[in-house]
Amino acid sequence: MSFFAYVLAEPQRLRGIHHLSFLIPSRIPGDQISEMAHHFTRVLRGALCLRSLWTSESILHDVISNVLSDVDYTFHLPSLGDLRLDLAGKQSVVFLQRLKAPLRRLRLWLSIPVTGLDVFSVIDSFRNTLEVLDLQDGVLGTGTEVQFPCIRAIRMVCVTFGPTVFLVSNFPKLQHLMCIGPADDSDVQRFLDEAEINRSSLRGGNRHWEGLNFLSGRFSVLYGLGLNIPIRYLDIFWLFKDHSDHLLRLLRDLRPECLDLDVCLKGFTWAQVQTASIAIARSERLRYLILGIEVIDHTVNVMSAIDILMSELRHSSITFMALYALSTARGTSRPHRISGDPTLFRESDPIRHLRKGASTKDVALRFAKSAPSLTHIYMHDGTGRPEYWEVHREFGGEYLSGVDHAIGFKKMEDLRGEYTWEEL
Repeated sequence: MSFFAYVLAEPQRLRGIHHLSFLIPSRIPGDQISEMAHHFTRVLRGALCLRSLWTSESILHDVISNVLSDVDYTFHLPSLGDLRLDLAGKQSVVFLQRLKAPLRRLRLWLSIPVTGLDVFSVIDSFRNTLEVLDLQDGVLGTGTEVQFPCIRAIRMVCVTFGPTVFLVSNFPKLQHLMCIGPADDSDVQRFLDEAEINRSSLRGGNRHWEGLNFLSGRFSVLYGLGLNIPIRYLDIFWLFKDHSDHLLRLLRDLRPECLDLDVCLKGFTWAQVQTASIAIARSERLRYLILGIEVIDHTVNVMSAIDILMSELRHSSITFMALYALSTARGTSRPHRISGDPTLFRESDPIRHLRKGASTKDVALRFAKSAPSLTHIYMHDGTGRPEYWEVHREFGGEYLSGVDHAIGFKKMEDLRGEYTWEEL
């Protein structure tokens, strides 16, 4: 007996459905999709205890067709708090507009035909319940103030949004923001200009985003927010040469405890390396530094750049440092950066020259000598297993004792703590 035949045979069984994932493989014939959509529609009408739903445009297209004859029909799901719509298209939008539910978490990954959709127009009815928004593509806001008082976490992937000041004011209780977009910063000047506007408009009694703990995204977007609040975790990707002069201002305004920074050294001058190093070392609350370095030309010698950073760390209060190589193949999925899997790094990656004949431990010991506050160092040069050391300081000198690298990796996970997206 099929799932639909079973639950539809006895109406009370519908009330026992709390979680439902219904996705259709592409190989399923169209007539079968229509039949399953008909049954799925009946399930949606009766599953009053449904708490979470995961489906896609391919099935919702026929579901909406089943109810179009009733222009006033709404999907009443009084217990639905978690909704995930993949490859969402026009019918998914109609479904959201006809949905009556106390949604707390919405993942809306749009397909190409509706990438220009203003998301505010379809989530407005959930403004008093929605807490977590996971959005891919689309447009978030057109420059109007529409407050969502409950949203505490947003992830945006390749999303276009209006003036950043509205991003701040529309989500006053935000604790977690992740903006994943293109690797280049072609619109950097826009955000630099907006930063000054936002600093003026947010100055004074504005108390928005006081609870912000986790901020992640492209440098220009984060800078453009114009925030001046202390945060726990700042995750920047990527830092390019044109950003170095602005890094000091960003770190001074946000005062992070943990900085997770990806740097592309292409085109950096020594002065820019020095400026960025000073900004990092003199960030007043910084205790944890996770630094990824990518080199895609030989303009800057990696070890020389590291030497400059070392010379500035004597001014820092950093206790934990992770240094690792970044593959030249950039992507938007970033957790693997510190996984220690050597297959993730290309053999041609110039970062392999990091050690310049010295062992990784020798480089780590130099860091320990340069930064008196360091207690733990995690390092991966992209050629083998990562290494993790505890720093000991006795009799006027320093020495390192090896610790299982998995413990170091877990340390970085712990730093992200409750701010790991999947746990929000």
